Amino acid sequence: MKAKASEIVKRALNLADLANTDFISNDEQIEYLNDSWKEFYQLLINKGDKQFVKEVELYPTNGFGVAEYPMPSDLYQIQSIRNNNGQIVTRRAESENLTSGKYEIINDTIRLYGVGGNIVMTYYTVPEFITIPDKTILSDVPYSEVASVTSNISNSFVNTNGAVYNILTSEKVADLEEDGALVGNRLIVKDSKLYDFDNNDLNIDYTDTDNESYLIDSHNCKYLKVADTDTFKFINNIVDSDADRGIIFSDENILALKDNHFYINGNELPLTPKDLSTQYLKSFGDHEFAILGGYVFEYYNGNVQGYEEIKSKGIPLFTSKYGPVIYDGDVKVESGLPDTEFNFPNELYIQVLAASLAVKYAMKQNADVNGLNNLYENYKSNFLNSLSQDVGFTRITNVYGV
Repeated sequence: MKAKASEIVKRALNLADLANTDFISNDEQIEYLNDSWKEFYQLLINKGDKQFVKEVELYPTNGFGVAEYPMPSDLYQIQSIRNNNGQIVTRRAESENLTSGKYEIINDTIRLYGVGGNIVMTYYTVPEFITIPDKTILSDVPYSEVASVTSNISNSFVNTNGAVYNILTSEKVADLEEDGALVGNRLIVKDSKLYDFDNNDLNIDYTDTDNESYLIDSHNCKYLKVADTDTFKFINNIVDSDADRGIIFSDENILALKDNHFYINGNELPLTPKDLSTQYLKSFGDHEFAILGGYVFEYYNGNVQGYEEIKSKGIPLFTSKYGPVIYDGDVKVESGLPDTEFNFPNELYIQVLAASLAVKYAMKQNADVNGLNNLYENYKSNFLNSLSQDVGFTRITNVYGV
């Protein structure tokens, strides 16, 4: 049974008597939805449901006696480990000696004592981060078909009728002279000079002719100049990189794409990233993410990682919070967040998730949650009873429906 995340949220809002209200923001809905999803996921694990298990054969990185195995990057919880004879290997207690034939986990390594050879691990994968799109915004900004648009994580700006507007709030943020133009992220060019929204001259020459093309962008108050489409430079910290495209990770690091190969500061990266067909830059804690040329990367502790390594950590990977500006008689900004689609075996999964979410919504508004709690417990009881029974449905291995 397929269900989009937004449909589950709508059902939860109805249960909590919050339909057609803006009491809970889109960010809060996503936060609560993922909390409920992780609780539900752990419930399945605790009951031994194997819908989310994955099985891999691991090879030791050293010899017999004390064998070490790297843990899978998408591991969430171990279900079982078997040795090369097919026997279950249990976890070593602290009081047991080091020749017990059991395993323990040290950092990101499985250490197996007294037994060597390959092992087979069955484990639960990291739960996927769930998103729902935000509402489409109708803007009052005056629009012309020649307007230029630039977007960042929290704001979208449009250049029209001699001024720059925040298209989400319809607020005018800067005036433009006759030859002015909006470029990059919060930058204005006029008289072949570059300015910020406060009209501060950044002392950067800007030209746009048939022979030269410049793209200006900014991140963390550092300005990136792309000259002749193949040279990337920081102003103040000059870093040249011969490439087709580039994006800033931090003050002194540039990820660049050239001839379908990826480089950081000119050094080629051995990456096989997944195509996400979008561009985005986001900070999450002390992690920085970039989507370049349709590929997503993380720059963390001096290392660049591809999409699969990032996803395996359960870190949210948003597309742009708001997508491109659309003009069809009205000026619109549509959400760029995907609507995650589930593919559940039956309706009971949806009931439990929606009721759990409704309880959180009711708690948010300080409402009486007794009735919703009872409903949730009834749904959960019916669901758990169904797990041990043959109720005539086919188990679906890919619950995310993709």
